[in-house]
Amino acid sequence: MMEEGRSMEEGHSMEEGAAEGEPETVEEGQPAEGQSEEKMTEGETEMGTKTEENQSMQEEQSLEEGLSLEKFEEASEIVKQVTLETKLVFSEYLSTQTGNKVYLKPENMQLTGAYKLRGAYYKISTLTDEERAKGLITASAGNHAQGVAYAAKAYGTKAVIVMPTTTPLMKVNRTKGYGAEVVLHGDVYDEACAKAYELADENGYTFIHPFDDLMVATGQGTIAMEIVKELPLVDYILVPIGGGGL
Repeated sequence: MMEEGRSMEEGHSMEEGAAEGEPETVEEGQPAEGQSEEKMTEGETEMGTKTEENQSMQEEQSLEEGLSLEKFEEASEIVKQVTLETKLVFSEYLSTQTGNKVYLKPENMQLTGAYKLRGAYYKISTLTDEERAKGLITASAGNHAQGVAYAAKAYGTKAVIVMPTTTPLMKVNRTKGYGAEVVLHGDVYDEACAKAYELADENGYTFIHPFDDLMVATGQGTIAMEIVKELPLVDYILVPIGGGGL
């Protein structure tokens, strides 16, 4: 949902054990008993801190490289192969209620009923032929499931979708309708996801995460590219926050 027109982010003790009355001595240049262990511990802590810092820097770099304007532009062209153009719709009701010009982006009009097709298709497009040939697998309660199923069909590759047993039958059937193999497991998403990872390890499938993946997020983000192109003066883009894929 978009709004336009109003600005709104050592002390250290020696070990007992020397004979009573005998002073404890330490050879020159040698650490007292216990000191070497303590220093080693401090070194390990420092090393661990540096490792965490390096990992954090690598993650930030990966984030910058993945979620870049260049990547969004690339993804925007690729997802056009399977998405419909969803023009912004002005909402008179929401505009009146908020005192702003509010527009809606009707992604429910996409072929699979949600924007999730964008991320699934773009992610699959970035895989190697070998990765796609292994078959794809994911876990989802509906929208991502259909997105992966549809995209896999477009690429002519096998898709296995693990869905919770509580998933509405309509979504299960629609996912099967796109040619995917559906496995019902667990009562909630986390249980279905654990099963999907298990099957991926057993069969060598390539896992397509619903949201915790930079390429998936980039594909979903093509929505913003379209919004800015159609409404250049947009002030705010309001989005639902789930796993963070959008």
